[in-house]
Amino acid sequence: YPPFKTCQNATCSRRQNGLLLGKSVQHKVVYFSLRHGAVPAWSVQFYCESCKTTYHMNYKVVGDRHIYYDYTASLLDVLQITEHYFVDYQVVKLWKAMMHTSCTSATSCAHIYNLALANAESTKFPDTKWFTKEVTMDHVWNAFVICSLLEDCCQRQCVLEVNQRLNQSEHFVEAMLDRNRRMRSYNQPLARRHFCSKCTQVISGEENISKLVSVIVVDGVVVSRPCCSILNCWVHLRSPHDRFCHVHSAHLNHCTIKGCTRPVLSGRLTCDILAHQESEALHTLRGKSRFRLHERLERSCAIHGCLANVQIGAEEDEGDEADATQAIGEEVYDVEKKLGKKKRLHAQFTRNYTHCEELIVAPCGIIHARKTMHNAEGVGSVAEFIRCVFRDPETRPTHVFFDNNCRLALHVKDDPFFQDIGLSVDVFHFECKYSKMDTFCQENCNPAAFPELKTDYGEWYFNSSACEQTNSWFGNFNPITRGMKPAKFDFFLDEMILC
Repeated sequence: YPPFKTCQNATCSRRQNGLLLGKSVQHKVVYFSLRHGAVPAWSVQFYCESCKTTYHMNYKVVGDRHIYYDYTASLLDVLQITEHYFVDYQVVKLWKAMMHTSCTSATSCAHIYNLALANAESTKFPDTKWFTKEVTMDHVWNAFVICSLLEDCCQRQCVLEVNQRLNQSEHFVEAMLDRNRRMRSYNQPLARRHFCSKCTQVISGEENISKLVSVIVVDGVVVSRPCCSILNCWVHLRSPHDRFCHVHSAHLNHCTIKGCTRPVLSGRLTCDILAHQESEALHTLRGKSRFRLHERLERSCAIHGCLANVQIGAEEDEGDEADATQAIGEEVYDVEKKLGKKKRLHAQFTRNYTHCEELIVAPCGIIHARKTMHNAEGVGSVAEFIRCVFRDPETRPTHVFFDNNCRLALHVKDDPFFQDIGLSVDVFHFECKYSKMDTFCQENCNPAAFPELKTDYGEWYFNSSACEQTNSWFGNFNPITRGMKPAKFDFFLDEMILC
């Protein structure tokens, strides 16, 4: 039932006359409870004929607006996730905890509930036609989004309001985008003024003046989503299955081989050039043989006469044709030419994905912020990320660990923002990644050159591998996010950080 029996609009004539809400409507629903599993139920809604407002259990509908009730004091016990499905708030909290701690997908959350908590044998649904009593992936995602938005509104002491006329999948996109913008502007609220003994150290400076040393660790982790296949295009895809955004949709009629603009043949992804067609045929063969060993695939290519002139390129490009910004999903093929020479072809037969997520982590493990790197983990983008997150001088760190600080230090050597910030490579990468012949790196980015990073006993005070340790958890979300749209992608990862 709705929590009100009278209209809540202060200007409503029925409320002023003390009249109860009328014109009640009831329909069949399924209630996913924690104690009793899936239970058949009835949902009742009231309607105010004076102000044209429909009251549901969790929200009211006024015109084209879907307005949730005021839950700033405490959150609701039962959540309506679709028109015919309700779920316990404790069940939603369980799903969120599973996602956060063990990186469980929505499909697995639904499957676990149906196996362990649905209690289908003891709960007998009526013989009349009812809705399915099984939780689906969409139910879990709807519950996740609604619960997270309501919790956010509870913290900010406001009311959640969404567009009623959109499809169910688009109802909360506007609210998610608003939350995403706030997270990009203010980042992790708990980390904004976080100073603990693992992240900071007080040392004695010149003339016995105490100095506060605060440290952050920066690194990237492969968690990606679909994006436009055109380099440096930030326009969002209309569907995660698209290869190009609506601005570059004309490229669907061009050959997928990089640098070729000839029109594609009907039913194919390449043009009429034989080598390009052979590359596409090999791509198709690789898909059918994805569980075979690489050697067996090479023998299979040699058997097929039509593919004898095309070979799979090396994993790393060599020579002048090397491309440091090769897109995720981009394939390389070596084509035999006359006189035994080879020509290297780059092709994008599948969707492109963002490069990685860049994280700023405190040595204690708390995540300050994250940013999506579209094409590469460039030092210019990392520098801009650090400047944006720590634009407040009072929160600015005194030292930054980053595995590519040798190049970052060269990039920002004349930047006033980084003048008082120490830049060193974390201990693990410095020992195994950089050559002793790199004079600049050895002199400027060696962590041993910064005494404030050590204790009085000569041991490392800060955990410079905090980001690597966080990445081992955060990277497990990649299988979950690889099919998400940008709004949901950002919203989900931010919620996992905030949990």
